[in-house]
Amino acid sequence: MRVRIPVYAAVALGAAGLAASFVAVQAPSGAGTAVTAARVAPAGHGSPPRTLRHAPPPRHSPSPSPTKTSPSPTKSPTPTPTPTSPSPTPTPTGGSPGATVPYAAALQSGHPLVQQFNPATLAGSGWNSPANDPGNCAANPKAVSLNSSGYAELDTTGAANNCVSIQSPTTLPTTAGYVYEADVYISNFQDWPAFWMYGNNWPAQGEIDAVEANFGANYVSWHYAACSRSAGDSEISTNPWTYACKSTVSPVGANIQPGWHVVDIAWTSSGVQVYYDGSLYVTISESVTTGRTADPMWLTLSEGSCEANGNNECASGALGTAGNVQVKYVRQFS
Repeated sequence: MRVRIPVYAAVALGAAGLAASFVAVQAPSGAGTAVTAARVAPAGHGSPPRTLRHAPPPRHSPSPSPTKTSPSPTKSPTPTPTPTSPSPTPTPTGGSPGATVPYAAALQSGHPLVQQFNPATLAGSGWNSPANDPGNCAANPKAVSLNSSGYAELDTTGAANNCVSIQSPTTLPTTAGYVYEADVYISNFQDWPAFWMYGNNWPAQGEIDAVEANFGANYVSWHYAACSRSAGDSEISTNPWTYACKSTVSPVGANIQPGWHVVDIAWTSSGVQVYYDGSLYVTISESVTTGRTADPMWLTLSEGSCEANGNNECASGALGTAGNVQVKYVRQFS
């Protein structure tokens, strides 16, 4: 069953987009390199998760007034976009981190590798057909492939509602000490690439958008239960806009640009941290994952051109931007 959640977005003139989330999980038989660890990821629970992805503010709207989409929108037929040449497969720069510890230097002590998911697994049926429409994006396995460089690749055309996701087959633990790492390439920040994690019961069980980009910029956001009936959820974000139930957190590191990056989501005793290329980018204090013994989440990587009725580059009827996300690996550490 596919469940969708209303999406409301902050809006701002000429600004970049808000945020999203993702998860690494235990692979099916033969899916990855399993390593013995002290903890075992709990199985997913409850009904299929209801998820939210926040669209970025439209360029033409002068005031940041978030809007909500209907709970279960009826998908209109995807228009045929003007053909675009495929984005070339880039060669990653720099060295990849070792497999036994997270890339972020501050995380290398006491976090043994639990398992690794390689490109063939990430592009396979266990990951390429999420059953719960993460980010209101229906499964689109034809847009997921193993490219000529051997990486899992997610492609979008720029047509309205053209999107694709890969997602862990089960939920993964978020208790203190767990770290999820992805070596990922993002072709551009005009479409809607994201690396995020979210709980089964949205927004009460939280959502961390470690990478979420649109309109040329990237933001990190944490979503949780709404502070009032006027909002779909509460949010702590690095974006600069003001709206109901939202607070701003300042990053301590450098943001990323399109290209290859190693991104770590590190769960702590006081909340969650996001690292970019080995350096801490932002720390978010939250009590959702720290206030319960089990709050497993789905790990998701996604690429979305635009939603026809969302606050994004397709809001005015314009064609979106074709793009791709490529993944070298996803790793789980404890």
